[in-house]
Amino acid sequence: MKKCIVIGSGADLVGRRLGALIDAGRFGTVVRVNKPYGAPVDAGSRMDVLVTRWSHWVQDYFPGPTIGCRRVVLNEFRDFSAGEYEAARLEIGRQHVSAGLLACVWALNRGAGQVYAIGFGYRPGSGWAPAKKYTDGSLDKNPLYDWQRENRWLENNVTLL
Repeated sequence: MKKCIVIGSGADLVGRRLGALIDAGRFGTVVRVNKPYGAPVDAGSRMDVLVTRWSHWVQDYFPGPTIGCRRVVLNEFRDFSAGEYEAARLEIGRQHVSAGLLACVWALNRGAGQVYAIGFGYRPGSGWAPAKKYTDGSLDKNPLYDWQRENRWLENNVTLL
């Protein structure tokens, strides 16, 4: 896995029109996190790896397109170890770490030469959004995550698109 793109759930996907680029093969591996977000014109439809919290989410959110797709189930430690989670948790300095950041950790730990990330709330030219919002505009109010610490980790470890 040389180039990998991890696609999160952030509102920064909207209007970017990167779908064709994502689907065209520029990235050797396309990783999607938790649920499908964003229109295909913005986020593409290709998915080589699905990183999710729970196995049942695969059926709930991806009823068909995951056939033949590698699956990483974080909370059940399927293709992601408890040690990897603990190391990420300690590096961020929080008890809980988002699935998006863990998907980036997964790719780096499996030898990705370069990890790109989109859908994490970052836009080139304007930087980080003041709050985490999903593509439908709803606000992520989950108090378990420290988005600022995660943003700093992302800035230092992946290429933000």
